[in-house]
Amino acid sequence: MTAGFGARPTGGARLAVESADALTRKWVAATARAGALSPWVQPIFGRETELAGGEVLARCPFPDGSLRSPDSFGAALHGSDVWADVDAAMLSGAGALARFAAASPISMSTHWNVAVSSLTWEYFGVLEATISSFGIEPADLVLELTEHVPLRDGEAIEVLRAIRALGVGLAIDDIGENPSLFLAFRRVGVDWVKFERQFSHEAVSPAGRRFLRGIVDMAHDLGAAVVAEGIETEEMLHDLLELGCDRVQGNLLGSAVSAETFRLERLGAGATRA
Repeated sequence: MTAGFGARPTGGARLAVESADALTRKWVAATARAGALSPWVQPIFGRETELAGGEVLARCPFPDGSLRSPDSFGAALHGSDVWADVDAAMLSGAGALARFAAASPISMSTHWNVAVSSLTWEYFGVLEATISSFGIEPADLVLELTEHVPLRDGEAIEVLRAIRALGVGLAIDDIGENPSLFLAFRRVGVDWVKFERQFSHEAVSPAGRRFLRGIVDMAHDLGAAVVAEGIETEEMLHDLLELGCDRVQGNLLGSAVSAETFRLERLGAGATRA
């Protein structure tokens, strides 16, 4: 087979890729442990497009001056413990945002992402300490469980139960990418379900709307609210709200900005869409 797009690297090329991944892992880990990851926030809106929440997103500064998201560096972290460092840093960012939101006139939830591999009792202790140190209400927080790996670990399931018992909301992020996380519905319970971008785009076709309505109805029957991500057009916004989605998120309504900008522009100067 000739080398080309989609071909696996061999020999020196594979070593180069592995070396680049190792360097990326070391850089991201060092940045997270130094407290230098940058929390960004994308607004989440209610059915009347009023500000209803904010999702804290990781951004890592790289030596070339770029500020990269996990979409860029996440593959290099696969199978490593670096995600735990990233998740801990974003939990701190979520705590800071929730404290600021609680002091503002706007009622909103603060969301942050956690990998299944980070769900240990040590992480639960950090969560408890974060809630205590920032003086925030657990009910103002929503942990978004990324759905890219199976939820099979017994400890992770017990930690999720403890997190919900604490009063923190639980969301399944990017529903549909990994059916194993549907176990969370049965074994833990879920407060929020989020459509990933490709699912939201299905709303513009009749067949897609029927498919999405089934997911919305299922989530509502199980007591979970639905957030539609990746909204880019007014047509998508209209169709997803008509399907019964409870919250909406996307660049049409508001793109991700630094946490400082979000606090100043969203919490300090109004609560409506941009």
